[in-house]
Amino acid sequence: MPRLAPRTALLAALLLAGCQPKDPLDWKIGAGSPEAFDTWMDRRHRLLPPDLQQDFDRAFAVVRSDTATHLGTVDPARINAGLSRRLDGKTIRAVILDADDVESDALRTRISLTIDAIVRNARASESLENRPAEAQRFAEARAGQETAIKAMQARLDEVAAQVHRLSSPTR
Repeated sequence: MPRLAPRTALLAALLLAGCQPKDPLDWKIGAGSPEAFDTWMDRRHRLLPPDLQQDFDRAFAVVRSDTATHLGTVDPARINAGLSRRLDGKTIRAVILDADDVESDALRTRISLTIDAIVRNARASESLENRPAEAQRFAEARAGQETAIKAMQARLDEVAAQVHRLSSPTR
């Protein structure tokens, strides 16, 4: 009888392995409840390759924050319930793409707002001909804003490349 338990465990592991897609990006998330998601994380997250664990963790943080924003709450129980509804049955790939979409929208908004600030500052600095110290501060602010835009655009390009990679049919 003691040999039955290891064989049963091995059989269960083989059956479970056979039920999930080969590509971890296509694994479905079981999150029917916050507790179910915790169980899924405990069992599946550690099986992901390290780079995919990192991508999923980043995506999860983005989606969690976005869920909290959409729910208009900081209550962990409400956020976790909303997150469970959002993630249940989705693939890891879909969660990463969802996070990429959220991040891309946020980056585009920040770029637009920063450009608006540059324009406002340029208009305000037009009247500073006789105040070189203030004009210098505006020029330094603009340089910082332009650097920030370049960094945001670079991140936007990285996200777009990831979306393309994850969306390509050959993956």
